[in-house]
Amino acid sequence: MSALDELMAGERALIAALDADDANAIERASAEVAAALPRLGEDDASRDQAEEAMRLAHTARAMLNLLSDRTERRLGRLTAETGIAGPATYGRNARLRR
Repeated sequence: MSALDELMAGERALIAALDADDANAIERASAEVAAALPRLGEDDASRDQAEEAMRLAHTARAMLNLLSDRTERRLGRLTAETGIAGPATYGRNARLRR
């Protein structure tokens, strides 16, 4: 299996793990992706394969952003319900939020 095929398999596994909300599977899939990345230069990949890999990477990134935002909102609601001011954090625009 080529490095690009391994990368795409890892990305598909990561997307499935994110859908399943399975932390262990997310770690395994992330390790698969990380292991395939350094070997990408060795491949003679077609343009179609490279474009598919980019689409998978974009999908995984979008899912990670969605889940991260959802978690941040949950933490904000929990903090608000306790009446304790939450810690100051930096937002996506690099500005300090309180």
